[in-house]
Amino acid sequence: MTLTKTQIYLRSIVFFFICLIRSGTLVVIPQLFLINNYSQNKNSLLAFILILGTITAILGLRRSSKVKEFKRPKTVISLSIVIITLSLFPLFLVKNLVAYFLVFCFLRYTVNFTYNYVDQYFVRTTPDKLLKAQVNANVKYQLFGIMISPFYFPFVSDLLFINIGILVGLGLLSAWFATRKSNKIDSSNLSQKRKSEEETKFTTKDWLFIIYAGSVISGVTVLSSIIIYVLKDYYLFSDPKTFGGILIGLISIVAIGTVQIHSILKKPIIVSDTVELEFRMFSPYLTFIALGLFLIVTILLGLKLSTSFEYLIFLSYAAGCANGLFLSITRQYAGRISVVSCKPKLLSMYNNLTNYAALVGFSILLPVSLVSAKTDLNFCFTMIHVITGFFFIAICFSILYLFKSAPVKGG
Repeated sequence: MTLTKTQIYLRSIVFFFICLIRSGTLVVIPQLFLINNYSQNKNSLLAFILILGTITAILGLRRSSKVKEFKRPKTVISLSIVIITLSLFPLFLVKNLVAYFLVFCFLRYTVNFTYNYVDQYFVRTTPDKLLKAQVNANVKYQLFGIMISPFYFPFVSDLLFINIGILVGLGLLSAWFATRKSNKIDSSNLSQKRKSEEETKFTTKDWLFIIYAGSVISGVTVLSSIIIYVLKDYYLFSDPKTFGGILIGLISIVAIGTVQIHSILKKPIIVSDTVELEFRMFSPYLTFIALGLFLIVTILLGLKLSTSFEYLIFLSYAAGCANGLFLSITRQYAGRISVVSCKPKLLSMYNNLTNYAALVGFSILLPVSLVSAKTDLNFCFTMIHVITGFFFIAICFSILYLFKSAPVKGG
C-alpha cells in the first residue's frame, strides 16, 4: 500500500501523545508537585528533579538511536505507549520525594526512547517526496502537545479517573494509527542508510548546526520551565499557573500557525549539490529573523517595561513566531539532511537536543536557585539574563555555520 499524506498525519498522532506527556514532565507536572508538597524548596528541588530526569531522558534516546533494524516495530511502539501511560499516573498520587524521583526518571527514559524510535521508524517509512509532510506533521503535533499540556495537566491533576480515560483512549488511538500496515520500510531510504560508515561521519558544519540549535532550545526550555515562577515572583501575578498556561498555549498556537504559513510559502528545494542543499535548507534570512525575535523577547521580558498581561501576550506572540520558524527550519534540515547525506545520527542528535539543552540549562538553574535562596540575588532576573545569553550564543554559531557552509560560486 502506498503511503499518503493523510496516512502520515494519522500515524503522527502518536507524536501528540508523546509530546503532551514529554512537555508535561518537563514544564508542568514537577512544578505542580513541588508547589503542592515542597513549596519552600521548590526552586532547588525543581532543578534537581529536572537534571535527574534529563539524564535518564538522554540515556533513553541514546538507547533508541542504537537501533539499526526495526524488528517487530508494532510490538515495540504499542508496548512503549502502554508503559508510558501506566507510568504517568503515579506522579499524581505519590507524595514521597524519592518515590516521585524514581517514577519521574523512568517515565522520562521511556518517553524519550519512544519518541526517537518512532521518529526514526517514520523517516525510514516515508518516501522522499513526502518527507516534508512528515516533518510538518511532527512539528505541528509536537507544538500542539506543548500547547495543550499546560492546560490539561493542572486541570486533571485531581481527576484521576478522567485522566486515565483520556490518556488510555489517546494512547490506544496513537498506537493503532502508528502501527498500521501502510508503514512499510521504504527501500530507497534504506539503501541510502547502508552506505559506507565513512560517509556518515559528522563534519564541523554538523556540530555548528547542533550547537546553534541546542543553544536556542536551551533558552526556550529553561524559560518554559520557570515561566510560572517568573509570573509569580517577578511579575507578581496572583494566579501564575493559569496565566502561565495561557501564555505557553498562545506561543504554541502562534508557532503552529507560523509552521503552516512557512510550509505553504516555502518552495521545494531541488538541487543536486549537497553543500548548496544544506545552505538553502538552513534558510539564513528566516533563521536570523527567528533569532532576532527570540533576543528581543527575552530582553523586553527582563526589562519589564510593563506588568500588564497584554504586554506578556505581545511578547508571547513574538516568541511564538520565532519558535515556529526555528522548529520548522531546523526540523526539516535535520530530517532531510540525515537522509540525503546518510547521517541518521544527525536526526538522533537533533531529537536529543531538548534533553542536552535542558541538562545544561538546569545545571545553571540549580546553583542560581541555591545562591538566590541565601542572598539577595533575584532568581528570575538572573535566569532571564542566562536565557538571553543562550540566544547570543545561538547567533554566533549560526554565523559560523554560514561562513562554513556558504556555497562557492563560479569556478
